[in-house]
Amino acid sequence: MEVQLVPVANLQDAVDRNVRENGMTFLHSFDDLAVIAGHGSLGFEILEQAGEVNPDIIIIACGGGGMLAGAAAAVKLSGHPECRVYGVEPEGAQTMYQSFQHGCPVAMAVSTIATGLQPPFSG
Repeated sequence: MEVQLVPVANLQDAVDRNVRENGMTFLHSFDDLAVIAGHGSLGFEILEQAGEVNPDIIIIACGGGGMLAGAAAAVKLSGHPECRVYGVEPEGAQTMYQSFQHGCPVAMAVSTIATGLQPPFSG
């Protein structure tokens, strides 16, 4: 295994280069339909834990949006279309909020101790 130190702004370029040069397969952590579908299991788990209760609101942490999208789809498509699913993100890493404000994915510098919720852009 090799570890490379890459500035966040150049991260995707470094990944793309490694994939190309080493014949690797890249599975994006939040912008890949198969990975998003896999995150649907979270939505099913939430519904299973709720039991007979039909949840009105579910709040899910949002980094790049893949887990949120998969879980929300599972909840909505499994007979709970009225359930509102909210994504929350740290104030210092509001890539999804900014992307919604601009109508497209927005890259931005992020700063939070919640490292799993600080993608350089959202999907």
